[in-house]
Amino acid sequence: QEAGQSDEEKERLENTSLFQEYVSSGNYADALKPWEIVYEKWPASTAYIYAYGSRILAWQISQTTDEAAKKAWVDKLRKLYDDRSTYFGTNARQPKPWILGMKALDYITYHPEDVLKKDAYGWLDEAITGLGDRSELAFIQHFIYLSSNIYLNDPTHAEKFIQDYLKANE
Repeated sequence: QEAGQSDEEKERLENTSLFQEYVSSGNYADALKPWEIVYEKWPASTAYIYAYGSRILAWQISQTTDEAAKKAWVDKLRKLYDDRSTYFGTNARQPKPWILGMKALDYITYHPEDVLKKDAYGWLDEAITGLGDRSELAFIQHFIYLSSNIYLNDPTHAEKFIQDYLKANE
């Protein structure tokens, strides 16, 4: 143990190193436990918790066949984005609007039962407003698709759809 390094700090560094190495080699099964330890105990310690965590959770969701368990993993993924916004939402490269956009894309993926996906639409609207011309292409594509889908199911959305289309073209 290095001088001045507490047992807790040693545990955090060891588990952080472990989950990063496992994810880098594609071993998500072994990455899960050390990642969960760091995420639960030290959620503000490193942005890698969130960057790697979304990959670990996506893998876990893909491996889960029980619907109740799968829903719990999807809920944990959504919470991961909320926590990332809380602790790292001011990051210049991946600020809160970018995090919301990523949350929306995963919502779209993991909630096929939600036909209109109005939550994701709102998050993408906020993401594009916040990021402007730095928006990811996927954010813009899904935003227009969802706006169009809402309009097809609700004609009162016509004016908003036109505004959304113009916003996306900018």
